[in-house]
Amino acid sequence: MIQSEIQLKNISHSYALRQGSKKVFENLSLNWKANDFVSFLGPSGCGKSTLLRILNGLEKPKAGQIEMPVQSSSMVFQEPRLLPWRSVLENVLLPQELRGQELHSGEAQELLKNLGLAEFAHQFPNQLSGGMKMRAALARALSDRPELLLMDEPFSALDELTRSRLQEELRALYLKKKMGVVFVTHSFSEALFLSDRIFLIQGPGRIEEFSFSFPAERSVEFRTSDGYLKAIQSLAGQFASQAGA
Repeated sequence: MIQSEIQLKNISHSYALRQGSKKVFENLSLNWKANDFVSFLGPSGCGKSTLLRILNGLEKPKAGQIEMPVQSSSMVFQEPRLLPWRSVLENVLLPQELRGQELHSGEAQELLKNLGLAEFAHQFPNQLSGGMKMRAALARALSDRPELLLMDEPFSALDELTRSRLQEELRALYLKKKMGVVFVTHSFSEALFLSDRIFLIQGPGRIEEFSFSFPAERSVEFRTSDGYLKAIQSLAGQFASQAGA
């Protein structure tokens, strides 16, 4: 288990436009335990996905420093991005194959079993439902044994029932794997069900944390608890007040 912290120190970032530039972050400083489940919540265009790319090394900030005490990370996107000509199992083994590592098919099969896909291991992506494709994408990311899992609105296109089930499976996997997760979402209820910490982003220099305390394990029944329902209302209220500030 990773005990140290991920630290963002005075991060500034912008994109060049035809006329001028657009600020995404300005002197952003944050820190959290590297094995926490952290969610970033905010409107479209506020920089949530950019932050994931910076954390994954896909993009470099214009200024500032990042301390990442993790040796490996994997990313799950909004779309599953499975290779259509490869079976589910072959897709899950792809990260190991690309790194030239020994293929651990038994471990991949175990991941598929944990995610309810064991009987579909030799099916192809076009034979799967949307939820099953996303499970396969998650299994592929986990097959790389990441210390940090980065997730960019992975459940946004799914129906509510499938989305709820995947949230429960992801939270259980997080507790079992003891890895860190950074999760981007627009959903108050999703962020609260999954996370240990939540950061609200409203603009380049406007970010604050929402305080809450839930048990580590969260059952289906937890969704109907007074504490969870009140927290959703409180989070929505803080977000609205911050947006109007």
